[in-house]
Amino acid sequence: AHCLTSDVSQYNAKAEGMLSTNFDDVFVNSQHGQCAGGDSANDATSAKRIFTFSSVDYAVDSFRSKSFVALLWVTWALFFYTFINETDVGDLDCQNEDRGEGEQFGCSIAEGIAKWLLIMVKLVVIGSPFVFICSLGQSTREAHPLFSLVSLVGISFMTFVPAFVKIQLVHSHDGTSAMVDTTRQNDKVAAEVMIWFMFACGVVLSLLTFQTILDTAIPQDYKDRHPLLKNVLASETVRMERSIKRAAAYKMNHLVRRAVKVHQAAEFEHGSGKDTSFGRALLAYGKTSNDQEEVGGFLYMYKRVWNGKLFDEDGIWLSNRMIQGMIAQFVICLWLVPFLQLIYGYITDFYGNIYADIAPPRWRILVPIIAGFTLGEFNAVKLMTSYIPSSAKTVLEFRTGALGSLHDAEFPKYRKSVDDASFIFGAMFWGSFISSGLVLAV
Repeated sequence: AHCLTSDVSQYNAKAEGMLSTNFDDVFVNSQHGQCAGGDSANDATSAKRIFTFSSVDYAVDSFRSKSFVALLWVTWALFFYTFINETDVGDLDCQNEDRGEGEQFGCSIAEGIAKWLLIMVKLVVIGSPFVFICSLGQSTREAHPLFSLVSLVGISFMTFVPAFVKIQLVHSHDGTSAMVDTTRQNDKVAAEVMIWFMFACGVVLSLLTFQTILDTAIPQDYKDRHPLLKNVLASETVRMERSIKRAAAYKMNHLVRRAVKVHQAAEFEHGSGKDTSFGRALLAYGKTSNDQEEVGGFLYMYKRVWNGKLFDEDGIWLSNRMIQGMIAQFVICLWLVPFLQLIYGYITDFYGNIYADIAPPRWRILVPIIAGFTLGEFNAVKLMTSYIPSSAKTVLEFRTGALGSLHDAEFPKYRKSVDDASFIFGAMFWGSFISSGLVLAV
C-alpha cells in the first residue's frame, strides 16, 4: 500500500503549470514519485531518445513552434511561385508539321504529363532541402545552437537574398530563361507584393530562430530564476503541452468538486451523521445521471479558442497540418477575387467587340457571375472556418463515448492506414478549390 500511494505525497502540484513538456516532467524534472526496489534508482527515470530531424517528424508535430512551421511552408510556396519558372525542359515539339493529327494529340498528352512530373521533381529536389535546412534546430527538445545558426543562414538565403540579389540557376537551352530566376524581369504588382510578403515571413522566421538560439544557449537554471525570460523564450509546442496538463488538472478538480456536491446533496436530503452511507450518495448521483450539458457548435468553439478554454480546459491539440490546410484555403478565398476581376475583363472585352450586337444584355451575364462568386466565396470561407470546430467536436465525442473507442467493435478501423493523415493538407486544399469552383460554375 505504501508503494502504491507514497508517490502522491511526492507529486509537485506546480508541475501542472510549468512551461515544460510531459517528457521533461517525467524523465528530466523528476516530478513523479519513486518506490523502493528495483535494480537501480534510475529505473523510473531512464529513457533513451533517438535524434531525429524536425522536418522528418513533421507528421507528429515535433516542431517547437506552430507559427514557424506554418510560415515556413507559406514562404516555400511563395518562393516556388515567384522565382521558380517553367523552362523548355520537357518540351516535345508537338506542333511539328511532320507529325500527324493523332501523333500531335498523343504528344500533347505526353508533354502535359512530363510537365507535371517536372513540377513534382522541382518540389521535391528544391523544396526538401529548403524545408530541411530552414527547420534545423526547431525540435521540441534542446539542440546545439549551431543547427539554429545554419537554419538562420538558410532562411536568409531563401527570403532576403532573392529580394535584393539577381540570380539565375539552371538555364534553358536557348539561355533566355532559368529554372530559378530572381532577376524579376517584367515584374507584376502581384509578384512584388508576394516578394515583400515573403520578406516579412523571413523576418518573423528569423526572430523565431533567434528565440530558439537564446533558449538553447541560456542555462536552464538561469531561466528558472527568471520566469519572465523563460516565458518569453518558451516555444509554442511547450505552451500547448502546458495547456494539456492544465486541462487534465481542471478535469480532476472538476471531478472532485462534482463528487463533493453529490455527497452534500445526499447529506442534505437524508441527514448527516456517523452512520451516513455512501449508498445514499450513489442514490443522489443516480438522480443526476441523466443530466446533460450541451457543447459544441461553430460560435461555441471559436469563443473557447478566443478565451483559451479550448486548450486549458478541454485540452484540444490543433495539429500543424490542419493549420497549414486552413492557410491554403484562405489563399483560395483571396484568389477568387482576382479571378472575378479576370472574368469581368473578358466580359468587357466581349461586349467591346462586334458580338455585343447579338449578345444578351450585360446585366444578364454579370448578375449570375456575381451571385456564383458570392456563393463560391461563402463556400470557401465556410470550409476554412469549419475545421477547428469539427476537429474539436470529434475529439469531445471520443471522450464522452458518443464515438466508440478502445472497446468498440469499429475501433480497429481507426488503427488502419494511419498514414492517410498525410493526405489531409492536399484534401483540404483541392477539396476547397474544386468545391468552390463547382459552386461558382453551377
